[in-house]
Amino acid sequence: MKLPIIIPADLELAPPGSRSRLADMLCGEPVLRRTVQRALLSKRAGAVVVLTPAPQRAAAADLLSGLAVEIAAHDCSAPPYAALVRAGRAWGLDGWRGGIGGLCVFDEDANMPALAEWVAQSNADAVAVVPAHAAVVAPDLIDGAIAHYERVADIFGMVFTPAPPGLAPAVFSREFIADMAPTGQPPGSVLAYRPSHPAVDMTGRDACFRPGAVVLETPGRLLTDTVRSFRRVERMLTAGAADWNPEQIARRLRDHEFDAPADGPDEIEIELTTSDSHTSDSILRPRGGVVPQRGPMTRDTMERIVEALREMGEVRVLLGGFGEPLEHPQAVDALRLFREAGRWPIALRTRGLAGDDAVDATLFELPVDVLNVMIDAATPQTYRTVHGIDGFERVMARVERWMLWRVQRGQVRPLIVPELCKSTHTLADMEPFFDHWFARLGWCSITGYSHCAGQRADHAVMQMCPPRRLPCRRLWTRMMILADGCVVACDQDFAARAVLGNVNETPLRDIWCGGAPASLRSAHAAGAYDVHPLCPRCDEWHRP
Repeated sequence: MKLPIIIPADLELAPPGSRSRLADMLCGEPVLRRTVQRALLSKRAGAVVVLTPAPQRAAAADLLSGLAVEIAAHDCSAPPYAALVRAGRAWGLDGWRGGIGGLCVFDEDANMPALAEWVAQSNADAVAVVPAHAAVVAPDLIDGAIAHYERVADIFGMVFTPAPPGLAPAVFSREFIADMAPTGQPPGSVLAYRPSHPAVDMTGRDACFRPGAVVLETPGRLLTDTVRSFRRVERMLTAGAADWNPEQIARRLRDHEFDAPADGPDEIEIELTTSDSHTSDSILRPRGGVVPQRGPMTRDTMERIVEALREMGEVRVLLGGFGEPLEHPQAVDALRLFREAGRWPIALRTRGLAGDDAVDATLFELPVDVLNVMIDAATPQTYRTVHGIDGFERVMARVERWMLWRVQRGQVRPLIVPELCKSTHTLADMEPFFDHWFARLGWCSITGYSHCAGQRADHAVMQMCPPRRLPCRRLWTRMMILADGCVVACDQDFAARAVLGNVNETPLRDIWCGGAPASLRSAHAAGAYDVHPLCPRCDEWHRP
């Protein structure tokens, strides 16, 4: 069986939408060269081929001079699902599968039309696709996945490996590539859950090559295409990872999860205003009278945040907080400012009731990546119970209009994600809510109720946090900025009981790396959870 390794390489744009780092020096070697050198250690692959856009072929050859690698070029543009993968995977980069729509890490690099073009010109029976930014890809897992594919090739046209992103390849048969390329669907779509056709999850079938437990259970992006993951791989290589097996790499990820954080968070939630005239005091979330009035956020504050984002690199931005962002008096200008200032993914969390035609047009023209709509009900009666107003028909009509606009404009973005907060008041609506929106959109979000560390009544259906307390991961990955510029440790602190700093007084990076957040992280890492006034009663510390 002829089965080469294919490394799709774009020297300009990385799969998450950030700049490509393939030519950046990583511990003395360009990233792409390191990835190819790791792939060349495979004992089972027939060859290593770097597949690059035709205009970049010479530059790729310069980076790989002297290596036993073939440089192939293609003239294919980005696949039709590229925007979907970019917007959907942005919210689950640390897992091999996750994000909106159940997308997979191998969807990020697999340009199926380009692969189909190359395979048609070769006599390869299958290909093992290794991401170009996978500078510590494990040769053992490459060989294991290839050997596994050879055993199941007559049953499945692909093999995937549940492993930290960047540690293992995906294997696709010639026929699988030829079948998938014309569909305009990413390869991971064959793993997606479909309620209309229930089946055993693919991780329980022979298409899944299962590594050891420590590899299987450890999250953490090992693709050098974001600032955070680049630094993670750099520290790992400095510690000797070039000579480690997959289990050693996974243990390093697990054991150093709570090391000093990167220079900025992975995600920032920004509260533009606490105003929310379309609801009374909501049962499900802090709103209205229980939230101190803040903002609206000034233009100067927003510009300070944007400048900090430019310095930090790839940061996900969620416009949300404890009010309705679209009730900010300059909502359109705010949306444009955050969108046009950088390439970072932007989500907007809204009730779907505020705003006008100009706002809607802006959401689609920019576009924002995700519209997270807090509907929380499948019936008008439940909506009235949990939100205190009769708004169900209006929000449903708004979402239907957004869905129609996407079709009429031929747009992938914004991805529309209806949300229901699971509680004692919404439990009966959960199944019809899921069935309706999964059938209409292919996804929706069911979130758990939070009593905000004892500050609100407990309406949870059941306790979801694990029995043994661990450090809160979000202290290392997430930041929340309130409408007055104050920074708080997490989204449970709606009353700003423990302010860490203010972006109007201190640069955002200095707040993130400063004394108050550092002390809080150190306390959690040491098992002391009483430093922050909310941590002792918090049930949300286990969230990724």
